[in-house]
Amino acid sequence: MPRRKARHRNTFRVKFQRTYNLQSFRTVVKYLRRITKNYPYLHADVDTFEEDPLNNLYTPLSVMQSLHPDLLAEAYAEDMRRLEAMAEELRAKMTDEEKDRMHQSLHDAHEPLNSQTQDDWPQAPEPSPENSGEAPPRPRVLYL
Repeated sequence: MPRRKARHRNTFRVKFQRTYNLQSFRTVVKYLRRITKNYPYLHADVDTFEEDPLNNLYTPLSVMQSLHPDLLAEAYAEDMRRLEAMAEELRAKMTDEEKDRMHQSLHDAHEPLNSQTQDDWPQAPEPSPENSGEAPPRPRVLYL
């Protein structure tokens, strides 16, 4: 048996939705402000509900429904599809001169395919009397 009650963190949403009809108006508004914090297009709905709750009774439910993960994912997918269509349209309109200006800069991720990497470097010449004649030092290996 647990000796003391565990702390339940981040259960505000679940607790709230189960007892929605028991919450005070202030609690409902605080909750709506919290869940719409990252969605500026919903702030106006919360403001109208806060100013005149009796004429906007279904606003909290519609706000919560509009933040359903499936609906958000669907809206995101639609936005991405529209952006891709706009990008294709823009690429089709561009002239060859504009396309040439859009080449990637040659940093590490965009190096040309035939560039030398470290594996392609020429090998060091074999030791001979001309170049000091000493054999290169052998690597030290520690055997355990």
